[in-house]
Amino acid sequence: MPHVIIVDDRVSNREILARLARSLEPDVRVTAFASPEDALEADGQLDPDLIVTDYKMPTMNGAEFIRACRTRPWCREVPIMVVTAYEDRAFRYDALEAGATDFLLSPIDHREFLTRARNLITMRTQQRIIAGRAATLKQALDEAIRQHEETIRASERKLRQVIDTAPCLIFMTRRDGTVSLANQAAAKAFGRQVDDLIGQPLTEAVGDETFAERHLAEDRKVFYSGARSVIAEEQLHAPGGAIVWLQTMKLPLQTAPTAPVEVLTVATNITERKSFETDLLSAKDQAEIANRSKSEFLANMSHELRTPLNAIIGFSDTMRNGIFGSIGPKYLEYASDISHSAHHLLKIIEDILQLSAIEAGKLTLEEADIDVVDLVSQSIRIAEHGAARRGATIDHRTPACPLLIHADAAKVKQILVNILTNALIYAGEGASVSVGYGFEAGSLSVVISDTGVGMSSQEMDVALTRFGRIGNPQRQSHAGTGLGLPLSREFMTMHGGTLTLESAPGAGTTVTIAFPPHRTRTEPSLAAAEAKTASRS
Repeated sequence: MPHVIIVDDRVSNREILARLARSLEPDVRVTAFASPEDALEADGQLDPDLIVTDYKMPTMNGAEFIRACRTRPWCREVPIMVVTAYEDRAFRYDALEAGATDFLLSPIDHREFLTRARNLITMRTQQRIIAGRAATLKQALDEAIRQHEETIRASERKLRQVIDTAPCLIFMTRRDGTVSLANQAAAKAFGRQVDDLIGQPLTEAVGDETFAERHLAEDRKVFYSGARSVIAEEQLHAPGGAIVWLQTMKLPLQTAPTAPVEVLTVATNITERKSFETDLLSAKDQAEIANRSKSEFLANMSHELRTPLNAIIGFSDTMRNGIFGSIGPKYLEYASDISHSAHHLLKIIEDILQLSAIEAGKLTLEEADIDVVDLVSQSIRIAEHGAARRGATIDHRTPACPLLIHADAAKVKQILVNILTNALIYAGEGASVSVGYGFEAGSLSVVISDTGVGMSSQEMDVALTRFGRIGNPQRQSHAGTGLGLPLSREFMTMHGGTLTLESAPGAGTTVTIAFPPHRTRTEPSLAAAEAKTASRS
């Protein structure tokens, strides 16, 4: 309920004002004082909604009383109405300047007093409501601020955990070159504690002066251009003499819209990778030295082996041909075996030398326009002896016109002989080998298929590996080295073409060699027509 205080030195005035105040509302509480001092002495026990005071009083006038009231916390916002019989405007101004809310002359108009008093009490009530709401809002705001600050602290702790967990070196610098942030990895690399780095110039935080100056120069680039900067690889001379290899990125960072731009540096430790690269380069150098030694050894050994092999071949052929007289049948058979074995060994040496020359990049192509069909026919004649011996037949689907390519005739012929020889070996007794041609998108291909035992995918990988031989009983009788297909594929690669295998156990094997379009010299339409003719035959 509203509380009204009356201060007046005259009893009659106090009674009139008290009676009027009680008529404001049914439950109004009125407290009257005969002097301002009595009212002020009740400090802390009063909580008024309106103070009504006389101006002219013996010991303290109304203005002085109002000023004293306004110094009390309980009275700073309370409306004060001054009632006096004097009409001097100076009293009114003095009271208003002291903090009076309203001024009323006596004799009092009861209706005017009630109206003004009710308005002042209503105003005080609204003040209380507003103050209560303000207090509630302030409390809520304080709680929100507290929670926000706690959220920020939690985020900072989480961020600190993240950057400290990161294996990268992370630090941030201001325009003046001082460190504003650093993680544990950076502190460890610099030989410092995190707290010791913050606020320190980078030149003092890092013991490596060259490293610090380089980073400050990169920071200036970032500040100037506003773009990120990358240091591909750099060295940090860490405390203790260790060298740390880093891959570094810098980018501008602004923590708030009004905050100054700083440079964030993230450096990945690539020391282990650099060590691996060094070991790898060392191993590569050693391998190249070993490879050169191997090539030199093969070249020297091949020369040393060729000389006696040529002599063996010459003498055995002389004996076989009876140039110096006839020999017995048994010795003739031995001489023939010696010649065949020597030729076979010479072929192996030549294959190895060719592979060595390819590795060294010394093998070149002697290119010319050649007829693939004619080369296939020649290769078949070379392999016919083996076909007859194994009871296998070769079906050559010969086109009616030449199929020309620009290539090395000797190497293409060697490719064909190697593939045909393998096909005859894989085909087995009574099997057949077919040779056909294809033409697609300008690429000319030769397709050689057999009806032999075939190979699995793993066996095909072995067959295309140098010195790889398939462990099949039907193939053990062939004294091969496993260089035929790998060498043929190398030759096709030199021509820009491909050698592919298609096979399955029990379904035979198909080998396709395809030459690129730029090597084809046959008109595409003619080649396509001939390919269709061949397929119909």
